[in-house]
Amino acid sequence: MTPATGDAARFCANIGDAATDARVAWEARTLKDLKSEVEEKTAALDAKRQELEELVKQRDAFRKLAEETVVNIYAKMRPEAAAAQLAVISPETAAAVLIKLKARVAGAILAEMDAPRAASLTALISSGSQPEGEARTE
Repeated sequence: MTPATGDAARFCANIGDAATDARVAWEARTLKDLKSEVEEKTAALDAKRQELEELVKQRDAFRKLAEETVVNIYAKMRPEAAAAQLAVISPETAAAVLIKLKARVAGAILAEMDAPRAASLTALISSGSQPEGEARTE
């Protein structure tokens, strides 16, 4: 072994522990920084989730109010006018409105509809599913 090679080997041996310690410290700092970043992003996601949940609650409350209002409107309409309106909206929506009306009002509206549409809505209401021949509109 030449003196230069021996010096290099001794140098490497002397700083090996320090280099390992420095690398471990750097990795620990990096992991700590990454952990902080993950925690920040998790907190931001939680805040966004809570915001979205609040928006969904508001939307559902509005939709329920709107549904009640729509049902009340149909309940107060003349049966022939209500039948004409329900004949042109989606079967699912028409059935949902009819379900929420009092039986006497719903019956009067169905009596004013053409027979195939009334039968289709009745089948939809009684089965709770899509009647044959009707295209689902969503």
